[in-house]
Amino acid sequence: MVDPVWEHGEKYKGGFRCKYCKEPKSGGGATRFKEHLAQRGHDLTDRPSVPPEVKTFFSQQLDRNKDRARERARHKLLRDAAARALVVDQEEEERARGRGYDEDAELQDALRQSREEYNFMQRAGPHYERGGGSGSGVRAGGSGVRGSGVEGSGLPPAAMFTRS
Repeated sequence: MVDPVWEHGEKYKGGFRCKYCKEPKSGGGATRFKEHLAQRGHDLTDRPSVPPEVKTFFSQQLDRNKDRARERARHKLLRDAAARALVVDQEEEERARGRGYDEDAELQDALRQSREEYNFMQRAGPHYERGGGSGSGVRAGGSGVRGSGVEGSGLPPAAMFTRS
């Protein structure tokens, strides 16, 4: 399906050319062309050659697109929160019954640890997993082996999971 915006211009050298003002614009696709026709975004110049109904139509279309994007983001947050709540509810229900998955204790521990690490990475943002910190490399006079939080468990120190 072809976007209706191309009825008002054409793709031109990696950008577009408006059929009303005949001005070529480099860079950008359909959304940028819609902003041009609606006289919004980075292209706020008044274009008297663009018919008012075209300006209104694409302005409304841009508003609808933004509303849909906000709604999708809101639904994603709700789905993620519901999924986290379901896992927590199941764990609490098993604890309240006084039993757990004894035969799957190792799996449950791995899942719990994975959730904790995921939550930590979400809070830490894009700076997580970048090397060169104080704990990397060989220490002077040391073996170069990093200590563990719980002796012999291989787990990182609990302080690693707290935000500074």
